[in-house]
Amino acid sequence: YTQAGDPRQVGITLRYVWQENRESGGSTSKYPSLQAAAADAPHPMLEKVLAGFAASSPLEVLALVLGVTYSLLAVRRNRYCWIAGAGSSLLLAWLAASRQLPMQALLQIYYVLMSAYGFWHWSRQAGTEPIKIGYWPLRWHLGSAVILAVLAWLTATYLAAETDAAWPRLDSAVTWFSLYATLLVARARIENWLYWIVTDTVLVFLFAFHV
Repeated sequence: YTQAGDPRQVGITLRYVWQENRESGGSTSKYPSLQAAAADAPHPMLEKVLAGFAASSPLEVLALVLGVTYSLLAVRRNRYCWIAGAGSSLLLAWLAASRQLPMQALLQIYYVLMSAYGFWHWSRQAGTEPIKIGYWPLRWHLGSAVILAVLAWLTATYLAAETDAAWPRLDSAVTWFSLYATLLVARARIENWLYWIVTDTVLVFLFAFHV
């Protein structure tokens, strides 16, 4: 036990060694020591992620597939990405509401509306050439960040006082900045990817660790 380290890893290692023994007909393990088995055993975090995928509901799987489809089509600047995105957002709105994340549920409804706008806006530019990508000045982003931070603080204060929201501050901040990022996508501004990297990282935390 002392040599193996993390008790959670010990449990995984013992299961792994037992499985190896069973597969080899119950004879000796192919690992000379528990440490060797631990080095080759699945990591607890990886096991947790895989277990989460295995426990996903059909709605979660479908939302994931549509979301991936949206991303792939958006990278190719295909206007039909917005149709896939709208479908994914409808499913995610339901899932967010069931997890007591009200701002995320409202955010997904907003995505549906923005999908309609994005499809219309990209359709206006659709033709023989791909959608033109542009930039917004840094001062626009700095000014927007200040406004969004204030809105997030006001929303979080209300949610903390009046609702049973699980993560009012993070939920509010992600919501407002995601609204802005979605507008950037609809307007075909390249900076949207930077905002999504940050907000999606926070969303992974919200959905993975909320019980």
